[in-house]
Amino acid sequence: MKKIFSCLLSLLICFGTLSTNGIQTVCATVPSGTAPTTIVSIDNVNYYQINTAEELKFLQNADSTYLDRNYILNADIVLNDVEFSVDANGNLLNDTANLFKWSPITGFKGIFDGNGHTIKGLYVNKSSSAAGLFASISDKKSVIKNLTLSNCYVKGLTKVGGVVGTIDSQDGKITKCKYYGYVFGESYVGGILGEGNDGEVTYCENHADIWSTNGYTGGIVGGPDYGDWAVDIDHCSNTGDISAQGNYVGGITSIVVLSDCNSCKNEGKITGNNYVGGIMGANHSWCYDIEYNLNLGSIVGKNYVGGICGEVTNTNHAKLYNSANYATVSGTSYVGGIAGYANIAYVLRCYNDGNVTGTNSVGAAIGKSESIWGKGSVAKCFYLKNSDVNTNLNGFGNAEDANNVVNSVSTSLQCFKYMQDNTSTLHVWEREKDEGGNDYIYYAPTCYSDGEEYQVCKYCGVERHVDLPALAHDYQATSTVAPTAYDQGYTVYTCSRCGWTKYDNYVPALGVPAASTPAATTTTTTVSTPTVSTGTVVAKSVKYSKKKKKTVTCKLSGSTYKKATYKKTSGSGKLSISSKGVVTVKKGTKRGVYTIKVKATVKKTKKTKAKS
Repeated sequence: MKKIFSCLLSLLICFGTLSTNGIQTVCATVPSGTAPTTIVSIDNVNYYQINTAEELKFLQNADSTYLDRNYILNADIVLNDVEFSVDANGNLLNDTANLFKWSPITGFKGIFDGNGHTIKGLYVNKSSSAAGLFASISDKKSVIKNLTLSNCYVKGLTKVGGVVGTIDSQDGKITKCKYYGYVFGESYVGGILGEGNDGEVTYCENHADIWSTNGYTGGIVGGPDYGDWAVDIDHCSNTGDISAQGNYVGGITSIVVLSDCNSCKNEGKITGNNYVGGIMGANHSWCYDIEYNLNLGSIVGKNYVGGICGEVTNTNHAKLYNSANYATVSGTSYVGGIAGYANIAYVLRCYNDGNVTGTNSVGAAIGKSESIWGKGSVAKCFYLKNSDVNTNLNGFGNAEDANNVVNSVSTSLQCFKYMQDNTSTLHVWEREKDEGGNDYIYYAPTCYSDGEEYQVCKYCGVERHVDLPALAHDYQATSTVAPTAYDQGYTVYTCSRCGWTKYDNYVPALGVPAASTPAATTTTTTVSTPTVSTGTVVAKSVKYSKKKKKTVTCKLSGSTYKKATYKKTSGSGKLSISSKGVVTVKKGTKRGVYTIKVKATVKKTKKTKAKS
């Protein structure tokens, strides 16, 4: 009885699971798996929750019914609670007898959302192709996202990736995934994806060292399926060292064909044979942009070795834009700080900051550049050259430097590290030029509205929009009007830019001398002005007569005069005045100032002082 109990206890310990703080741990042998049953809906998409290692393992052997579903992790999961270690060649040193060996999920067609959780201790050791957490994802709606794989070891023959071995149907996606540990394979070996067929890998990170015994090896993607469309790679980074014994090796991917590779960064040391680059071994892509890539890891190869790309060539214009290398590059033939070899390619606004060494066709920028059939060009590229770096090199290994093509700088240009950050103070800004080489302003500012212009960094080409404040009026004195007895004087100012005018520097009216007795008085009437004061005669109101003539009623100032008789003596024919002092403006008279002289006769002769 004791013997039976002891055996049962051993089985329980071997097959049991431990759960601590939401982390599911399994030992060397995991039960056959339990199908997830809890369903949650997120953004109108149904997911089956994976809460335990048993539920995750169920997917290894699941049939197509389960592989077509969506899953979401609800806890961190530990498959092997050990720290993996390897020798210098990538061979595993751990005792594999006590490790749980994962069988990659094959033909997955749904969405697998890591939900920010981590799977630790993934151990894959296959003697065949398609190795990773997933052997393959097989549908255009397949997505692997938001997942971290930590302390893992994945080994296979070909199509070996830390997360996915191969995307074997169009449009599969891997996004926001991280892989830590080791990856080992023969060819098509990548930290995230081994081989791709018209899919996407975005915002992923590889922190694993990678070994391959052949070639087609990359920090993110091993390589494309040449029989089909390739994989777009954007905003990915690699920090792991890569060691490959074959050709086509890159810090991000081995080769780009019919796809993009943008905004990626490599910090690992890259070692290969031929076609070796900090970002990619070769760029054979046409009509696709390869831009905003940065290499910080040293590059070692034999032939066709470049800080960014070993080779850039395609009969339909391969492109390499706005990219930079800040590490050493060494090889034998066709070695360049930017690209080892460029043929029928456009290389624009790229920079090399690292020292370049080699034997044949060695350039601080491009090892060798050729343009067949007049296609392709190199322009606005720079390289560091001083007493310590690239001392005896030209930009091209096979040609002299040419202004505005490749130019040396004696101090390091750090702005290329901020090619997508137009707020960095390291950029050297200048106004963008039009096709004729003239300054280009998008909207010119005026005296009353703001403007806008484009500026570009002189070296790396990053752009920014700059608001231009409205210009202040440039007023210049153009004429003056002298004061009169009744009107003040002023200066007329006109803006030299827009022609607007203003009046300023007013001078007071001279005024009318006081008179001891009423005398002939000048009455000035301003048409369309409600009230007009004119010396000793004051216009009190303006109205229309029955004949639709505009009239002004006047009276003589001075309290001692009760009434006076008015008579026009001279002046404008547009005005007339009645004996009672009503001024009439002739119909049709235009707006303006008109003057008549009026004689005022009073019955009394008592002296008075008229108000001015």
